[in-house]
Amino acid sequence: MSEPAPERRPPSRPQPNEIFKRLKWSVLDPPSDVQVFGRDDEGRPLSDESNKSLLDASAMNPPLSRLEVSIEPLHSWWHWHDSGTDPLRPAQLFIENADGEPISVGQFIRAVHAYALPLRKLLLRCTDIRDPSNQDRARFFFERIMGGSEGEKLPGQRGYGFIVVEDPTGDGEACSDLWEDIETRVKNQSASQ
Repeated sequence: MSEPAPERRPPSRPQPNEIFKRLKWSVLDPPSDVQVFGRDDEGRPLSDESNKSLLDASAMNPPLSRLEVSIEPLHSWWHWHDSGTDPLRPAQLFIENADGEPISVGQFIRAVHAYALPLRKLLLRCTDIRDPSNQDRARFFFERIMGGSEGEKLPGQRGYGFIVVEDPTGDGEACSDLWEDIETRVKNQSASQ
């Protein structure tokens, strides 16, 4: 009697750096405005200098030098499929370091910002922000990175979905639950160390 074959697990996909779980980041605002929730090794609130070293770390674990990213909900917006305008959907963002160096968190943030900026009007439309008084002040805050759609430049590899939450009035109120979750997660991590 033969033994059953051992269960095979699919290879682990590179995961986003844990720092992404601590960011307060409006993708259309200057990258220098990104805030990192948490404390440094001495227990002090993170400063601009300590943020810099965190943003120099690799964006993915294990590190990647090439990465495809789409912004959700824009990439999966119903309009592309229902109106036959799928060919007009913006291409995924492709980030590549030709020298093979890992893509850093800061580089990722700058690339997503540069990619998202010209897509502002589409982001407003796909999130149904139509009030003219909100269109100028609406912000789109980073929520998380997750598995995305099939890669366009890297066939056979899945890209990553970059999830944003719309804040129609730009005052942060629509994202208060998100900030509370981040602060709670950081406090719990600090308490367990």
